[in-house]
Amino acid sequence: MSGERPIVIKKKVKKKGHKHHGGSWKVAYADFVTAMMAFFLLMWLLASVNPEDRAEIASYFKRPLKSVFTRGEHAGGDKLISTSDGSPSPGLLSPGSDTVAGYFDTVQLERLREALEEEVKNNPLLRPFADQLRFELTPDGLSILIIDQQNRPMFASGSAVLQEYTTTILREIAQFLNAVPNRITIAGHTDALPYAGGEAGYSNWELSADRANAARRVLVAGGIQEGKILRVEGLSSTTLLDPENPFNPANRRITILLLTPEAEREYWGSGVTSRVPLPSATENAKIQAVPAIITSSP
Repeated sequence: MSGERPIVIKKKVKKKGHKHHGGSWKVAYADFVTAMMAFFLLMWLLASVNPEDRAEIASYFKRPLKSVFTRGEHAGGDKLISTSDGSPSPGLLSPGSDTVAGYFDTVQLERLREALEEEVKNNPLLRPFADQLRFELTPDGLSILIIDQQNRPMFASGSAVLQEYTTTILREIAQFLNAVPNRITIAGHTDALPYAGGEAGYSNWELSADRANAARRVLVAGGIQEGKILRVEGLSSTTLLDPENPFNPANRRITILLLTPEAEREYWGSGVTSRVPLPSATENAKIQAVPAIITSSP
């Protein structure tokens, strides 16, 4: 019909809103801002420090030993022994004790062991040999073991010729030994595999002694003064690291022992009833770095 209106159907279209993204972006942004703030703060601090202090800071993180021992001014409130003129002097703050002045006791040797383990982790020259280096605190002192592996021996087979990496290990360890006034002993060990000629000829006794002396020569070349070495010996296969497997390559090793004052006193025998004799002034002059000893608790 012409008078009827057309029917118009209107459909409402719902507008799609933005999806809720959550607040994870805020966390990421906050982390970014915090990191940038820390970075610029670090840049500002470095810019305000003179080159000498920056070098000391870098040296601190490169050589963990400096966090245990220090020279000159004390750090972190630790007490240092000083001479009458105020200069640092090696010594232990233990009034009334019978501890030798300057010698490390078991507590300090334990701290040195921790520093050595940290050094092995951080030093690129020592890190590849981490499983061949052991540091153990014993009743006689701190024992440093350099152990053979089947595919990586410390010496050429059947001889006392050191591998190049063994020389590197010993030279790195020498730096730590030089920072400690305690005397050392060096012992060579072999496995139980005998020479063809038996003990009547050149045997594991001679081999272990020759290897100990080869290690001694490298340590001396690395700065250890002769007076610091108390004994060098070859023990053949008498003290196996793995007694259940006498042919285990781990039985072939060099042991460096930093003696406690008590152990050295026992070495000298009953004839020495007072203090352990210290190296002479001439010997001390050869020490590359004799630190003042931190006496606070670790």
